[in-house]
Amino acid sequence: MNAETVVYTEAEFAALSSDHQAVLERLSVKMRYIDIAADLDIPTGTVRSRINRARKALTRMRDRAAEGGAASSKPFYGAECPAYPNCTGGCGCGCTHEIEVAASAKTGGAA
Repeated sequence: MNAETVVYTEAEFAALSSDHQAVLERLSVKMRYIDIAADLDIPTGTVRSRINRARKALTRMRDRAAEGGAASSKPFYGAECPAYPNCTGGCGCGCTHEIEVAASAKTGGAA
């Protein structure tokens, strides 16, 4: 049995990737990792990884909100973005996708 709980608001949940949402939905109804893996047809290690990455993304969102929405001093990359792999830079999390889009806008699209 998993003794794991991940707490989040609806807005935070909505900002996560669909992969992270799928795992957290199943975790919230007390499914075991092995059952989540079977339900989603993914390895158990991937379940653990997605839970860990979702937790990190939620922490970053909360840290960002606590800083008044200011961009994080340490940008993060790729799969750490809560909107990964569908991030287009509008996620508001301070990830490199967002930084690249902002830089592109400043230079007129030639980043």
